[in-house]
Amino acid sequence: MINLIYGVFFFFFFTIGPATAAAFKVLKNYSIEKNAFVWSDFWKSFKEDFKVSFPLGIIYFIALGGIAIGMYIYPESMGESDLYKVLMVITLLVGLIVLASAFFAFLMASTIKLSVKDILKNAFILTIVSGWKGLLASVLAIIVVGLFFVLTKRK
Repeated sequence: MINLIYGVFFFFFFTIGPATAAAFKVLKNYSIEKNAFVWSDFWKSFKEDFKVSFPLGIIYFIALGGIAIGMYIYPESMGESDLYKVLMVITLLVGLIVLASAFFAFLMASTIKLSVKDILKNAFILTIVSGWKGLLASVLAIIVVGLFFVLTKRK
């Protein structure tokens, strides 16, 4: 049910951040075995956290979009110079860190009342401190999305 609600809200660009924070809140409540009413908790969190999660959604959308563009451009340019190989590796590492920090950022946006600046700062600190666990979650997310595109590709 949460996937359906999230998918509907994700359809509209301006609701990506608030929908992600609201979904994180509902899933957090499930994981700690707290009573969670999917629609009412999702909607309540969506409205309460809109002010913080909207800018987070825009920031992460732009950052991950830029990284995706870099990962598209650099492999095509690799034959020209070794600099492009270095830039691609740097872009990949930054992308993994940004994606891992998004897991922390949206959870903090729906749980703790902080400013966007403090959420981003804490999310990056937690990403670095978590070490391989945060990066592993990012790699797994990339694999799942990649498999989705590969398996649904039309011939």
